[in-house]
Amino acid sequence: MNWLQNKFLTKKVLTYIFFLFLFFYYRIIEINRPLWGDELITLKTLNSNPLLNPFYAGVSTNLPLFYYLIKIYDLVTLNFVNLRSLNILVAIATILFVFKKYNFISNFQKAVLVLFLALSPIQIYYSLELRTYLLAQFLIILNYYYLSNKEFKNWYWLSLIGLLLTHYACYIYILASFLYLIIFRKIDKKTYVNFLLIALAGIIILFFVSKNPGFNDSTSNSILAGVLARISTNNLVDNFLKLREVLTIYYNFGLHYYRMENSYLSIFKKFMQILLLVYGFYILFRTKKFSEFEIQTFFIFLLVMLGSIMTDLIGIMPFGGRHIFPFHFLYLILLTNLISKISEINKAVSYLIVAVILSSYLIYNTCLSFNLKDFVGNNDPQGVLISKCIGK
Repeated sequence: MNWLQNKFLTKKVLTYIFFLFLFFYYRIIEINRPLWGDELITLKTLNSNPLLNPFYAGVSTNLPLFYYLIKIYDLVTLNFVNLRSLNILVAIATILFVFKKYNFISNFQKAVLVLFLALSPIQIYYSLELRTYLLAQFLIILNYYYLSNKEFKNWYWLSLIGLLLTHYACYIYILASFLYLIIFRKIDKKTYVNFLLIALAGIIILFFVSKNPGFNDSTSNSILAGVLARISTNNLVDNFLKLREVLTIYYNFGLHYYRMENSYLSIFKKFMQILLLVYGFYILFRTKKFSEFEIQTFFIFLLVMLGSIMTDLIGIMPFGGRHIFPFHFLYLILLTNLISKISEINKAVSYLIVAVILSSYLIYNTCLSFNLKDFVGNNDPQGVLISKCIGK
């Protein structure tokens, strides 16, 4: 009996080591890829004095928290460490936090969730981009833990303040979680007041950032510039159609602007569309089978997607790309919710689904690691990479 237990533990440890190796391999192999425009802007902020220019006016149009962390990291490492490694540390913190704290989901679901966080191509990409989006996701994961446990204490509010200073997309999440609390939960006056203070702080921050010389250029087609021409029925329909691409391709592989896909990615997209369609009908007809956490996740994810679509329509942020990456974690929770439900009915089918998704991730990651010389920048047609490995 002891021999069997030791054999099982050995396999478990070896499995952990294998996936840990893949986590680092796929990131380290890409860490020296060429910097693109927005990453170069991040480097420019290292030369700015945050005491004299706290919002980096004239240097960047984004919120400053990540730039502060980069500056500290640069000082601590004394340039001996690639600055992109900061986001690898954030990725490690993200996975460890989910593994240690998200005990309100089943062990099976948590294991799958951690695997997807570790090996999803889009997670690998943003854990290496010298930008703020992975930090935004980590803060959402942190905040979501306390929201789900109904712990409105210091860390909950501190993480919200961190989100205010991280990226504009985070404001959509803050609003969505507040609406969820108003509709589905009874919250006290103190919580209302705190949310109002958070909202006021967000407005003040946006006011100061709007004074940035480059801010008007980045919102030239927006409601902020008095242009409403983008709001039309056709654009609304186009964005809802784009949502299908976001959920089935972008949130799995990170294809930019959803333009390039080969036959392999097309098959995977159809597989994911069927899977998510089944999940939607399951929610519709079996609502009582879902926990409060599952309903909360579905509702908040729905709100952040609608909010993202609306900010695209008024020209503030494009729907897709890096602006909605921070919400990827919510998508993964929904996906693993479905897989967990299927495992209750038939474990073999759930394992097969995990194998299909995970193998597609590994194939894509490996193809990318073998074809890095073809990866020029952020807007490369990444679908070409997988074609070179397994054909069109």
